[in-house]
Amino acid sequence: MTLPYLLLSALRDRLVAAMAMGLVAIWLVAAFAGGTSIAEEGAAASVFAAFGARLLVIGGLVLFVALQVRRLSESGELHLLLATPVSRGRFVVQAWAGFATLAVGFALAAGAIAGVAGWPPAQPAGLAVWTATLALEGIVMAALALFVALGLRGVIAGVLVALGLYVVARMMGVLLAIANSKFAPTDGWMGQLVDVLGLLLPRLDLLAQSRWLVHGLESPYTIGIAAAQAAVYTAALVAAVVFDAQGQSL
Repeated sequence: MTLPYLLLSALRDRLVAAMAMGLVAIWLVAAFAGGTSIAEEGAAASVFAAFGARLLVIGGLVLFVALQVRRLSESGELHLLLATPVSRGRFVVQAWAGFATLAVGFALAAGAIAGVAGWPPAQPAGLAVWTATLALEGIVMAALALFVALGLRGVIAGVLVALGLYVVARMMGVLLAIANSKFAPTDGWMGQLVDVLGLLLPRLDLLAQSRWLVHGLESPYTIGIAAAQAAVYTAALVAAVVFDAQGQSL
């Protein structure tokens, strides 16, 4: 599943066109919402556009990965690709690399929309880091969606599980703050469960934060730690997919 093949599939499925139309619609809505703000119209428009663009990019990417894996399996194209002199591990890595490339392209488009919506951008450095970390977030979700899609073999189940884990990962900072607050019960099992999830899931809430577009970067060290964690998590997911592909009949 090489990059040219995935690009042709994205064009054939109208994914690129749908993503472009969705981003334009988000830009128009953000511009309108920013225009209704009493102050800081550009900043408000950028935040609205960044929030909507992030959801569109991640949701569209997860859905495309699930549908693509299901289509390859049902049409027999997957077996045809595996019949070529390419190992299963290499096939998985190529598939993830193709989806990751699409994620980077969509993140760049989302960053452009967030910047244009609040032009001129209040914090160019914040916009650049937001775009880069959104690309990293998309790369992580591409690996997670591929892992879930190959494991569950169902489009609806794969999409729901991947998006559910994404929502939990984006809320992890809030959940950890609640679990470790002085008002949380000391003997509650929910707090222990949140701590375990904090170890198993990446801290996506530390990536692509909309407030960077307005206030700039607050803690570059934290961003670096979150990016490193996301990279390690991605490598672990790709390795898990390769291991799973070696042991089952795709």
